[in-house]
Amino acid sequence: MSTLETYFGFWTPTIFILFFCLAMLLCYLLSLFAKKGFAYSKNKAQPFVSGNAYSELNLIRASDYFWGFFKATENYYDFIKSIHTGLVNDYISWFIGVISVMLIVVFAGVIIWG
Repeated sequence: MSTLETYFGFWTPTIFILFFCLAMLLCYLLSLFAKKGFAYSKNKAQPFVSGNAYSELNLIRASDYFWGFFKATENYYDFIKSIHTGLVNDYISWFIGVISVMLIVVFAGVIIWG
């Protein structure tokens, strides 16, 4: 086998395979020390909710985590909701339009500063 020389160094398939086998051996040895079996109990399977006892009455919704972010950007989201149609054709049109504008800006920058 030959060595593949690159700008940053070299890569030899044999060394890669040896390190991969060494990593697999290490994983296997670590698994020998792992505890066998799992005793299921309802208390062990309860989720951890910031140190509080979990119940169906105190669910934390995703909107609770992001409340401040959505409140700060409320005007933007109201505008986006007003133009939202739900049609895939509209999304593709917006995508093509935005990409076109970005390419025009990039090419203009290359021509002006290049």
